[in-house]
Amino acid sequence: THRLVASVPGSRDVLDQLETAVQDATEPDIEDGSITFDGAATRCRFAWRPSLAAGHVLDGLAVIEEPTATTLVPPGWRATVGAAGALVLERNQEL
Repeated sequence: THRLVASVPGSRDVLDQLETAVQDATEPDIEDGSITFDGAATRCRFAWRPSLAAGHVLDGLAVIEEPTATTLVPPGWRATVGAAGALVLERNQEL
């Protein structure tokens, strides 16, 4: 098994300057369910990405679904929808 992790220092300013492609939704489309994670059935939230407005925060364990991709937000991580609609995943410092 091989795993590659890459990191490039940079600024997120360019993302905040882009015009948002995500439509603002009054209610995000989020459902509760479960998945097998780390060998065990685990509660999980499933979110439809086009319904997540800028600024929305989703703590892991979560799965963010969209027509062309699926994003896993592991436990201990947080996904925030940026101003331009990009997902920003960061370790949750509150845990």
